[in-house]
Amino acid sequence: MSEYKGVLMSKLNKELLIDVKDSRAIRQSYIFDDIRVSVLTDFLLRIEVDETKTFEDSPTQGVLHRNIGHPHFDIDDCGKYFNVITSKVTFKVSKRKKKVVAVQFMNGSVVKNFKSGNLKGTVRTLDVTGGAVPLDDGVISRNGVALYDDSKSLIFDEYGKIKERSCKESDIYIFAYGHNYREAIKDLYKISGNAPLIPRYALGNWWSRYKEYTDVEYKDLMRRFSDKKIPFTVATIDMDWHLVKNLPRKYGNGYRVGWTGYTWNEELFPNYKSFLAWLHEHGLKVTLNLHPADGVRAYEKMYMDMALELGVDYRNEDTVEFDITNEDFVNAYFKVLHHPYEKDGVDFWWIDWQQGNKTIIENLDPLFLLNHYHYLDSGRGEERPLILSRYAGIGSQRYPLGFSGDTVMNWGSLAFQPYFTATASNVGYTWWSHDIGGHFYGIKDDELYLRWVQFGVFSPIFRLHSTKNELMGKEPWNYSLSTERVATRFMRFRHSLIPYIYTMNYRTYHDGIALVEPMYYTHPEDELAYSIKNEYMFGSELLVAPIVSKVDNKTGVASTLVYLPEGRWTDIFTGSVYIGGGIVEMNRGLECIPVLAKAGAIVPITCDNSNSNSIALPEMLELLVYRGTNSFVLYEDDGITKNYEKGIYIKRKFSIDESHDRLIFDIFPEEGDESLRKNRKFKISFMDIVGYIRVEVRLNNTIISTNVDSDDGHLVYNVELCSQDRLN
Repeated sequence: MSEYKGVLMSKLNKELLIDVKDSRAIRQSYIFDDIRVSVLTDFLLRIEVDETKTFEDSPTQGVLHRNIGHPHFDIDDCGKYFNVITSKVTFKVSKRKKKVVAVQFMNGSVVKNFKSGNLKGTVRTLDVTGGAVPLDDGVISRNGVALYDDSKSLIFDEYGKIKERSCKESDIYIFAYGHNYREAIKDLYKISGNAPLIPRYALGNWWSRYKEYTDVEYKDLMRRFSDKKIPFTVATIDMDWHLVKNLPRKYGNGYRVGWTGYTWNEELFPNYKSFLAWLHEHGLKVTLNLHPADGVRAYEKMYMDMALELGVDYRNEDTVEFDITNEDFVNAYFKVLHHPYEKDGVDFWWIDWQQGNKTIIENLDPLFLLNHYHYLDSGRGEERPLILSRYAGIGSQRYPLGFSGDTVMNWGSLAFQPYFTATASNVGYTWWSHDIGGHFYGIKDDELYLRWVQFGVFSPIFRLHSTKNELMGKEPWNYSLSTERVATRFMRFRHSLIPYIYTMNYRTYHDGIALVEPMYYTHPEDELAYSIKNEYMFGSELLVAPIVSKVDNKTGVASTLVYLPEGRWTDIFTGSVYIGGGIVEMNRGLECIPVLAKAGAIVPITCDNSNSNSIALPEMLELLVYRGTNSFVLYEDDGITKNYEKGIYIKRKFSIDESHDRLIFDIFPEEGDESLRKNRKFKISFMDIVGYIRVEVRLNNTIISTNVDSDDGHLVYNVELCSQDRLN
């Protein structure tokens, strides 16, 4: 630490510091002896126990903000207990047990068991798993009350440096939101930090494989994908980008000795700068894999610079040890090891940390600080930050994206991932990236691969991945022709969905609503909404029920049970219409899985050249429109910079109304920054309009097209608008 006017200050580079000014909640607190309660909302109580009676007002790893409102509350001292009474909930606190022992809601119901009914959250990793694993608790519960224990969470000092707490007793948050699950998650974001707006390119298809590619092989592979019109937006280079084999004996000879590395392997990549430039020229963003635990050793090209930065004796070739708690090391780690490669063309880093969870600071997991510092450092420029890394507890939603680990290629892994992905929303962790197709072991199976791809297309991040075994490769042409055809079609569809998913990305950032949500979020009082664990809402418009079991050899189809809420639901692939209100068995061949549009769904997709992997705002958008009454607001910005924080974005509302004897579709004017406005063509595809005499399309409340019902229920309008929303 450095000293300024007698005050110890952090040495960390300014971009690695956080500035939190609302972590105190003094006006919302009540102290009884060594207990302090703080009322953060009408439903959220913090209770601390500290025998020194100093308590903790600093931001922690899990909780940055506490001054998020000023709810009125009363304290009723009842001798052995005191009650904290808000307008919605009464928290009963035992003075002897020094904890909340009961919560009473306005309807009179009382909850005493805070573990029962928890709907779970997520877990650090799925490494080497082939099925279900236990999950940590979430902040929502069927009984209406859930706990978050922040007692071991470290604090940030006034200069943004992590340090140990002075109080090491208990620090508990009581989430008493009943079945208002979304409100609980929104308030979790308020205290813990939002899930940021991620770059547009992250929502396309990713190629990833643990394999010693040469630059020629990798470029040939990308060309082949392009020739087959399979668009990719992210190129992942696993650990073999750096020196891995034939390292000096002094560093050992175990299987992990080459995991850590920072020097490009010039046998595989003779001119890595040219290689990175080529990938950029072909529309691909690039991420490299990191295992930083073994520090910087003397054979690395940047060893001398690191040694000089940190005062390590380079004459003895002493290793520059990895120490994420050392500020000087952290500064040099980014300055010497990462920033030069970013200038050369590395867009973000895949932090593949697997080397333990301890540091010299008690309770400090190195993974948390790696994620924290890497994400902050990634955002030091004009572009949005991004990392790929494992989950490190509540607060991790601030550092997307999540890497769920090296899973086994089997049906058990696939069967668990839809539930795992949706349930992570219960701790606000929304951006999981799975090894689609599975990483290793297991089996090569066309059907398993195809079902995994189909699920992956409707998961937050679509990243194909596998180990180097040639049988494990996830290229569609490694499978049968029929499998290749269907997988290719789905991957193209994923790219076309970017306008829809990006709008949901904004909804997550702005409204705190995850892209993938369990069904009980919107139907918490329906018992059936809890019964089918593997289905979920994919954004506001689509319900997805992945198929995670084999087809029946006799029928040639696989079945899955689907909970359908009340209303009309239309399968976007088969056109089948279902009336909700219960559980339906759906059967599908290998061509598709059940993906159902709700009544009135409006789904924007790009219909630009399918051979393009461009993430630019498309010149032509297709709107898939389904019967019902609904509205949808399309969100767009430049997709990569932080200009959206300055208001540089555009929104356009669409609505459909079937409350009359005709179906009315409205296009509203764009709102937002004029610099992003452009001429835009819309292809409006009405997918299910049987029974209507007339369909009207209106612009600014003026009818611009009218047509009669089509025989097959499918009708298409082409509308061309200039940037001022006038018809051309």
